[in-house]
This record gives sequence, C-alpha cells and structure tokens, in this order.
Amino acid sequence: TALTKLNLQENNIFSEIPSEIGLLQLLEELYMTATQVTGQLPSEMGNLVSLRILILANNALNGTIPTELAALSLLTDFDMSANQVSGTIPIEMTQLTNLKLLKLNDNLISGTLPTEIGLLSQLTAIFISYNSFSGTIPSQIGYFTNLDLCSFQTNQLSGTLPSEIGFVTIVGYVDFSDNQLSGQIPSQIGLMTFINSGLFLSNNNFGGTIPTTIGALTRSIEIHLNGNELCGTIPSEIGYLVNLATYVLASNLISGTIPTEAGLIVPLATL
Repeated sequence: TALTKLNLQENNIFSEIPSEIGLLQLLEELYMTATQVTGQLPSEMGNLVSLRILILANNALNGTIPTELAALSLLTDFDMSANQVSGTIPIEMTQLTNLKLLKLNDNLISGTLPTEIGLLSQLTAIFISYNSFSGTIPSQIGYFTNLDLCSFQTNQLSGTLPSEIGFVTIVGYVDFSDNQLSGQIPSQIGLMTFINSGLFLSNNNFGGTIPTTIGALTRSIEIHLNGNELCGTIPSEIGYLVNLATYVLASNLISGTIPTEAGLIVPLATL
C-alpha cells in the first residue's frame, strides 16, 4: 500500500494493534493517541522502515518495548507515554540517532538508563518521568546539547547529578525532582544559562551548600530546591535572578538570613 500517514487518534478501538501493520512499509506518520488500543506492541512495527513519527500515547498498551523498533532509523518522534509498558529501555533503542522527541513517561518501565543513551544527541525533548528507573544518571547526558525539555522526575534514580549536565543547553526546563539523588548540586548547573522556565531538584537527598553559580540562571522563572538536605546560607547571587518568580527552599537545613539582594528580584512572589 502507498499509505504514508495514518491518524486514528481519539477513537474506541479496544483491540490490539494487528501484526499486519508491518505491511505498511511506506508509512511515515502514525498517530494513535487515545484510541484505547491494548496488548503489546507487535514486533512487526520494526518493518515500518519509512516511519518518522510514532505517537501511541494514552492507551492501554502493555508488555515491553520491542527491540525491533531499532530498525526505524528515520524515526524523529516517539511517544508511548501514559500506557502500562514495563521492562527496560532496550539498548537497541539508542541506535535511533535521528530521534528528537522521546516520551516514555507515565509507564511501568524500570531498570537503569544505558550509558549509550548519549548516542541520542539530537534529542530536543526527553520525558521519562513517573516510571521506576533506578541507578545513576549517566554522564553521557552531557551529549544532549540540543535539549529543550528534560523530565526525569518521580523515579528511583540515585547517585549524584553529573557535572556534565552543564553541557546541556536547555531552553525550557529541567526536572529531576522526586528521586533519590544525593551529593552536592554541581556548580556546572550555572552553565545552563538558557533555562527560561525552571530548574526542579526538589525532594531528593542533595546536601552541601547551594552553588553560587545558580545566580547565572538569569532567565529562569522558577527554581525548586525544597525537600533536600541543603545547608549553609542563601547565596547573595540570588540577586542576579532578575526573572525569578518562585524560589522554593522549604524543608532543608539552610540557616542565616535572607540576603538583601533578594530585594532586587522584582517578579519574586514566592521564597
């Protein structure tokens, strides 16, 4: 068949995706958001070698991510969020080097993040929040130099936040909240000067002092550091955060006074 685009969004199909879908080898775009499809993604999806966009969000898909999807070398957008997918991220998925959007949030995925994830250097948005990922964040995250949006929140990630995070030129926001991260917040966080929405590191086990380099995030509107074990004083460099509206530090071990420089932040509504 010569079909290149198939949009079945927001229907009530209530069945599994048939293996025959693999016959649509000229298909470039497949949209199946909220179609009530169930079951496991058929391995025959790997035959859709022309596919660039695969959107399967908000369904009842279960089972694991087929390794055969690694054959979709042209894929730029992959959204399987809000399903019941389990297992781990197949290491073969890191072969999808044209991928720009990866959404696996709100599933039951577990295991560690493979170091090979750094091969996905074209990513502009990655959402893996609300899963059960464990282990450490690979330093190869620093290869995501095109990233705009980064959401790793509500998993079981541990260890330190790699200093390589400073190489990530995020424009939107970065969210590592509600994990088990520890150690100091790396000073390299101050290199992420393009963040314009927010930095979210709340509800982890970060200790030590707030890095003074956080004052370089002058475009950021929100910074959430609450629910950690941060100590010391609030750095005076907070005065450089001229666009900041919300700065949350509750439930830490911070002492001292609020620096007078905080008065320079005109939009600040919450501290």
